[in-house]
Amino acid sequence: MDERRPYVEPAQYDKTLARFKNDAFPWLGTRPVAEIEAPEILDVLKRVDSRGARFTAHRLRGEISRVFRYGIKEGLCKADPARDLLGAIPPS
Repeated sequence: MDERRPYVEPAQYDKTLARFKNDAFPWLGTRPVAEIEAPEILDVLKRVDSRGARFTAHRLRGEISRVFRYGIKEGLCKADPARDLLGAIPPS
């Protein structure tokens, strides 16, 4: 295991990937990360929240934010629009 990279349990990886496949990729997945803006992410989060999955919406916002932080580190984008949405979905 590379000590510089955090270890993710396989089950957690599977859950995160499933959330992205079901809730984010259909609307955001084919676009360059630098072109995705906060209102688009908010639409995705509201779609998840509207089906009664508020916890999942909060979790997904954090996971999307993690993607943007990686993109910033790698020079793929300049900002994390998901960070600006903290609190946009009411607490669960």
